[in-house]
Amino acid sequence: MAKTIEPKEKYLDVNGIRLHYLDWGNYKLQPILLFHGFMAHAHVWDDFGQNFRTRYHVIALDQRGHGETQWCEDGAYSIYDHFSDIVCFVEILGLRDLILIGHSMGGRNALFYTACSPNRVEQLILADVRPGMIPNLPKH
Repeated sequence: MAKTIEPKEKYLDVNGIRLHYLDWGNYKLQPILLFHGFMAHAHVWDDFGQNFRTRYHVIALDQRGHGETQWCEDGAYSIYDHFSDIVCFVEILGLRDLILIGHSMGGRNALFYTACSPNRVEQLILADVRPGMIPNLPKH
């Protein structure tokens, strides 16, 4: 049976909040950045990280207000707030040629980031995602 390696618990201060993330190491390998869904946290990716850590630099982010990441006192949880966090997070860690994997809300955030920063993302993998609400459409 393969030895279980626990990820390192790390923190970064971004946009006035303390982001928590899990890092399985192998910094010289291509990074995979993982985004959880609305009712989840970074640890939902533990099995994934365990299985892919020898081939990639696996990172799972606790998005704002989830897991060990701080809550926003001003209620700033829009897609733009998440996008700004991801931009800063990727910049600070110097991540390039990303593989982004997102589930549900995390997939929506990964999709938005990729659309706005396509030069940073090599592959985008989405599970159970919809782009979001489109405001001001007539109701039928």
